[in-house]
Amino acid sequence: MADTIDILKGISLAMSKAYDGALDEDGELVKIGLRREEGEPWKDNRIMDGFGVVIKRDILQVNYTSEERLANLHKKDYKGEIESRVQDAVSFLKKEYKKIMKKN
Repeated sequence: MADTIDILKGISLAMSKAYDGALDEDGELVKIGLRREEGEPWKDNRIMDGFGVVIKRDILQVNYTSEERLANLHKKDYKGEIESRVQDAVSFLKKEYKKIMKKN
């Protein structure tokens, strides 16, 4: 079983691959499932959204922040859309963490 410090290092390394414009091993842009990845960056307005993690005792808290237009808040399935983005971020973290821990 991994030591606590190894788990924290693995989470930190996984988060280091989640910045906007990050490239994978093949030189392709990393796809997390956030809105900033949609559209063409050179012609579309960039959307500010992202996620971070906070560790409190034995809880890993994933925080998602986004810039939204007021009209979007009244869409029918807005809450489900946000939950889907958070779930995409969590699955990205899990996938990257597993890759990192296999190497070590």
